[in-house]
Amino acid sequence: MSNDSTDELTIDGFKEGLTKRLNHFYDILQKRQVITSNTEFMKLIDQPVQAASKLLNGGRHLTNMQLVLLASKTGLNINWYFTGRGEIFEKSETHSKKPELSARVAKAISLNEIDPDLGIDIIDELSYKDKVIDRMRSEAQDLSKKLIQVMDVVNKYNKSGD
Repeated sequence: MSNDSTDELTIDGFKEGLTKRLNHFYDILQKRQVITSNTEFMKLIDQPVQAASKLLNGGRHLTNMQLVLLASKTGLNINWYFTGRGEIFEKSETHSKKPELSARVAKAISLNEIDPDLGIDIIDELSYKDKVIDRMRSEAQDLSKKLIQVMDVVNKYNKSGD
């Protein structure tokens, strides 16, 4: 998807752009076999499958929390979702800094061994994830504020045309 067009300067155009980008993202997730059905997609955002058709057909849009869930579970770039600009996926900073950590935990448990560094590494990883979550929450709040500002401007523009 590209920098769509000036049609997105209206509320309806903006909503249509969100729907197009969500469907494009959905298709990518299917091609990458991250999801294979509406049920799996809706599980990503903790919603019942019955809501999928409205969401994918533009009858409703992602809430802030659903958007954060989708971004955190799939790497969706929230800025791209709102604007159509930039990369579709965030850089993989939300993934573990220490991918071997899970394997080390599993090994320690299976062998009933104590790894003195494991606890420190787990705390480091949790601290890192906590910072990433805080940053993502902050970005989502900032984007929500910007969206409200844009919607206010569009509403004023639409009212001035009446």
